[in-house]
Amino acid sequence: MKTNQYIKEFFRRNKLNAAIILLVYLIVAVSNMAISWYLQVAIDTATANSNFSFENIVMIAVCIIFSVAFIFILATFVTPKFFMRALRQFKEYAFKKLLEKNIASFSKENTSTYISAFTNDIVSIETNYVNNIFMIFQYFATMFGAMILMFYYSIPMSLIVLGLATIPVIVSIITGNKLAAKETAVSEANEVYTSTVKDILSGFPVVKSFNAEAEIFDMYVKANMNLEETKADRTRMSQIIQGVSTVAFLTTILGTIIIGVWMILNNKLGITAGMLVGFVNLSSTVVQPIGVIPGLLGQKKAAEALTEKLAKNLEHNVVDTGKDIDEGLKEGIRIDNLSYSYDGSKLALKNITGEFEAGKSYAIVGGSGSGKSTLLNLLMGSDQSYEGQISLDDNELRDISSKSLYEMLALIQQNVFIFNASIRDNITMFKAFPEEKIDRVIKLSGLDKLIKDRGGDFLCGENGNKLSGGERQRISIARSLLRNSSVLLVDEATSALDNETAYNISQSILDLKDLTRIVVTHRLEDSLLKQYDSLLVFNNGELVEEGSFDDLMGRKEYFYSLYMVSK
Repeated sequence: MKTNQYIKEFFRRNKLNAAIILLVYLIVAVSNMAISWYLQVAIDTATANSNFSFENIVMIAVCIIFSVAFIFILATFVTPKFFMRALRQFKEYAFKKLLEKNIASFSKENTSTYISAFTNDIVSIETNYVNNIFMIFQYFATMFGAMILMFYYSIPMSLIVLGLATIPVIVSIITGNKLAAKETAVSEANEVYTSTVKDILSGFPVVKSFNAEAEIFDMYVKANMNLEETKADRTRMSQIIQGVSTVAFLTTILGTIIIGVWMILNNKLGITAGMLVGFVNLSSTVVQPIGVIPGLLGQKKAAEALTEKLAKNLEHNVVDTGKDIDEGLKEGIRIDNLSYSYDGSKLALKNITGEFEAGKSYAIVGGSGSGKSTLLNLLMGSDQSYEGQISLDDNELRDISSKSLYEMLALIQQNVFIFNASIRDNITMFKAFPEEKIDRVIKLSGLDKLIKDRGGDFLCGENGNKLSGGERQRISIARSLLRNSSVLLVDEATSALDNETAYNISQSILDLKDLTRIVVTHRLEDSLLKQYDSLLVFNNGELVEEGSFDDLMGRKEYFYSLYMVSK
């Protein structure tokens, strides 16, 4: 079971710390029994029913105090160390699994699922699993130890206490399993809430520009209310379980006292006042675990369900059976009878056939929804359920490993993601490269002026909010050049930029040599289009024209109409 590996991460290189904590909890359980025994001895000594002296009573008390103090001092050092390593290893293992996903798998999933899992669910797993496994051990040790001591004192009285203890046992069995379902429901509500907040923050400029604050606030209120009502439902169930368990606990304790007093008054079984006090204390250490353990096991089960849910999501990945290719693109990309549909009904691409020669530049133009970006996404391997063939040199794209494909192709999109780190780190993606190589791509991408003005250690801000759109695009170009990618795919990278910046970025891409450039653009500027080796014109998912700018203009067909309308 894949979940087991995630659970094992709590204890990997952490077994000694776990063993020490278990020892601490065992000694705590023993100390609880020692206190019950001490109460019996102390009271019987006070009523002249014991062979212990007052000095003995004092010495025993001092030993108990120092033993407990030592154990808790030890726990102070070991417990935080265990929890830190356990949670760190668990989260790092899960996050590594997330990074192993390929684009094809991740693009089909909701990122809010993982945001909620790595924030809300992790807290629940820490509380309800990691912490509870030690509490469960302590309660079991305390319960069995107390039962042994009770039977040592009096077998009949012990049987009476255990008979009364069946009340909280029955209550716990009835209510214990209901908390797991409530915990899972809270996790799902957290996902919806996180997704809503994420969408609102991502679309904040759109919300403001359309004056949609009231409507968006209503959306937030609904998600928030759903979450809090679900949490309240969980809390309500917890309170019910706690209340019923408390009543059952009191019934058992008070029943033990009443029966014990009756036995003392009627001289039954030789029960002394000290033994009664000891029995009452021991019975509480038996009944309390019986009432608490099912709830803890329910919480543990709920945490395991969250872990299983996370593991299932992370393990869901498109199997990469492709081969590794050491060399970059040598001959070119060949597309034969390529067809693709997002939903299985309407075709986004229809029987596309064409070729991109290595080292040349290509512009893909056409109206909105004509299939331009779809083609680039397929080239990046985002979905391999297409019909036809996409060949890189002599290798079918589906036969190439994701790692080799990502090394060979680099994609620049309209929205370039920038980390809240330095310009240099954003260029290198936190990897080590020779300085001369970094300086070269900075110059080729046109970032030399930015570096000169602000320095390579300048922090870019959240998603690059301290940089202009053009500067972010140039960082994206530099990333691609630094990777030595054979093919540069550019998807509407300049659509949100002003005309001058867009022109300069496009010219920078055209000036790159020894690199296959495939650019999707809606900017039909003749001074740029004339520099491309070939233009591919798309309409309604079909490749309707192909050729140089002058050639297409001379035909006076679909491209000619597009160009004239743009002017």
